[in-house]
Amino acid sequence: LSFEIYHYILVLLSLIAAINVLGIVFYPKCILLAKISSLVGILLALGIFLFFLFPFMKTNPPTAITYGVYSLLLLIASLLTFINLIRHSDRV
Repeated sequence: LSFEIYHYILVLLSLIAAINVLGIVFYPKCILLAKISSLVGILLALGIFLFFLFPFMKTNPPTAITYGVYSLLLLIASLLTFINLIRHSDRV
């Protein structure tokens, strides 16, 4: 496995986090964008976390742990964002 994958995954995680933040900051206008990015963030972050946990741990453990923690944090943030957006949209 090449170390380029770290850069691609970091860009992907950053992009999902940025879209989540934009959806929260511009809440009334971008609620659909925030819901979609949160859902995509949940699915991708879970897959990325499992990827770094299992196959990439044998190649470079310290870096795999670091990126695994980043993806786990994004998973938690996306999950909380998605749950709160769904709860709030039900009340409106």
